[in-house]
Amino acid sequence: MDISRRGLIAGAGATVALAAMPGKAARAREDAGPAWYRGAMVIDGLGGIGDPYAPEDQLRFSDRARTELLSTGVTAVNLTVTPVGNDPDIWTKINHGLDMWGYVIAANPDFLVPVRKAGDLRAAKTAGKMGLIYGTQDTSMVGAALDRIAALKERGVRVMQLTYNLRNLSGDGSLEPGNAGLSRLGHATIERIEAEKLLLDLSHAGARTIREGIAAVNTREGLLMLTKRAASYYATPQIAFVEIDLPAMPSALVRRVDDHRPILQELDALLLRIAERYGVAA
Repeated sequence: MDISRRGLIAGAGATVALAAMPGKAARAREDAGPAWYRGAMVIDGLGGIGDPYAPEDQLRFSDRARTELLSTGVTAVNLTVTPVGNDPDIWTKINHGLDMWGYVIAANPDFLVPVRKAGDLRAAKTAGKMGLIYGTQDTSMVGAALDRIAALKERGVRVMQLTYNLRNLSGDGSLEPGNAGLSRLGHATIERIEAEKLLLDLSHAGARTIREGIAAVNTREGLLMLTKRAASYYATPQIAFVEIDLPAMPSALVRRVDDHRPILQELDALLLRIAERYGVAA
């Protein structure tokens, strides 16, 4: 089951058989690459987890899925609570998604833990478990009701993506040809996200929304900017890579070395030109 991208079928009353797995989590971690990697704090910046080996209505992960997930060496995942974007009745759906992930964690206490503060990451690493950091992709479930941001924080959300691909009340997403940027409500939304000490995610935003969003934040410590775009996006007319003037900040680009899609070669060439411009190219 892919519980990060599809709805969970099982309800709250599902009976879950919890099997003891003494030592398996630790052994899986030992298989997760070289010593320097096993000791690192590895966070998947935007993703999900799932179990393709278990029935759709089973909350408990299979032994095989647990072993494979732990063997990746990933300490925690910024887990997207679905649905993404600006679906109808999105507030109800997001809260249902949070309910269901709570059931999943309760069914898998031997290897899954919620992450609500920095210390939870270290605790997950020490215990050989995988932490789940709840995140949203869009703020359409908030809209103008900014108090909902505090409510989501109370429920465990720690990352909020301002826009998904399309326009919402806060700003334009990456597929909007108008590229209208951040709205007044968008400025207020960012201010409230910062006040609640949540991480602001500007991936999927339009170029102008990213630029104006970065300018709007008061601290660089609470900013996550992932220029995540699928290759299929670029089949859309008027959508292409855009160079954005950004303030200096610590940055890193991480991707799979075996991913040879042409769109990534284009991105590599763009990044090399930028690096050469600022004298940091290797």
